[in-house]
Amino acid sequence: MSIPYHTWTGRSVNWEVLCPFGCLTYSLIPKENSNFKLTPTAERGIMLGYENDFSSYHIFKLDKKKVVCVQDVKFEKFSFPGWRMEDTTEDQDASNIFDIPKNSSMYPETISFTKSQNLKAPNNQVKTTVIKEIPKAPRDINSYQLS
Repeated sequence: MSIPYHTWTGRSVNWEVLCPFGCLTYSLIPKENSNFKLTPTAERGIMLGYENDFSSYHIFKLDKKKVVCVQDVKFEKFSFPGWRMEDTTEDQDASNIFDIPKNSSMYPETISFTKSQNLKAPNNQVKTTVIKEIPKAPRDINSYQLS
């Protein structure tokens, strides 16, 4: 089985060059641009994409507020500076971001019926109420297997 890139170009893809979109990057500042020994050697940025031949990366420079195309980049694959959650800090555990409230009516195809409860209505008729529970996403996303 081949992927479209291999079919189109006849070359295989180096999977090591793939990095998550939006992750934090540090792109090298050329030595010609540093006048002093203690000037920074890299600039922070956000990963936006690749060139068509995967030879360089499109990076949004956070300090200069512009998009550049660079080759020498280090990636922090688990740090996303553009992603903010309300009332969170760096120290808090973000493992519950996939928890879905039990009273949510989202994703009706995944709802499982767990138990029923008999309630008496005002006119003495028996009314059956079904309590629904939505399955939660796994806490460890790496253990989730795609089929």
